[in-house]
Amino acid sequence: MLGLTVKLLGINLILQEWKLDTLCDLYETLTITQAVIFLNTRRKVDWLTEKMHARDFTVSALVGSFLCRLDVSAAVLNQFL
Repeated sequence: MLGLTVKLLGINLILQEWKLDTLCDLYETLTITQAVIFLNTRRKVDWLTEKMHARDFTVSALVGSFLCRLDVSAAVLNQFL
């Protein structure tokens, strides 16, 4: 075992407009070496990828209909453990 630590963080925001700034604040405040961020549409994935790149964050996007299924999403997350 590599001694990996996985932390899950969930934040409820009232306004959609606060999400990008909150995410960027987290990246600037915490030491984050890897993250998986789930979004519910490809359009949101493309938008977030573009906005994060514009703020000089390194981002890769992975989209696919299989990620919308909870059982498959859990299996994908387990690969990071």
